[in-house]
Amino acid sequence: MIRTVNVRACVILAVVSVALIGGGYLLHQSQIGRQAEFYRDRGEKALAEGGDAKQAMDDLQRYLGLTGFTDGDAMAQLGELLADAGRLPEAQQMLSRACQRKPELTQARRRLVEVAVARGRYRDALVHLDDFLMSDPDAELYEWKGTCHLGLGEYKPAIDALTNALAEGTKVLGEDSER
Repeated sequence: MIRTVNVRACVILAVVSVALIGGGYLLHQSQIGRQAEFYRDRGEKALAEGGDAKQAMDDLQRYLGLTGFTDGDAMAQLGELLADAGRLPEAQQMLSRACQRKPELTQARRRLVEVAVARGRYRDALVHLDDFLMSDPDAELYEWKGTCHLGLGEYKPAIDALTNALAEGTKVLGEDSER
């Protein structure tokens, strides 16, 4: 006795299976999105109200974990909070990721340089400082560059950077006195 396969039933079963799997995936993505928004909003609310920084850090970490660390602004915000809390290695990592994701975050890049200098990671800081100084020379940046070179035992570049810091600072003082 030869049995035949019910092709119509197999096709219907396959279509229903694909529809259920696709629907489950879309439902899952929707729930993840809603949960991520909840954590982002709660973290921003805690910061806006001057509330618990630890709670804001936890919420931003959860938000970023749910979104796959794709939000450069949230990473920068979390990096700032971590730096303020004294968790410098984590702050440097988060700020670095934020700057890679969104290079136009100048405040985050400045904070990254500050954290790198505080940790004694002078080579890391110099990479970012050189980028900064090309676009926007500033006395504080030259001072940090001098500090980095001093920390690395490179005295001639340190003197040059600190001399530039004095020159930039004098320009700023001159502009202020003209007002």
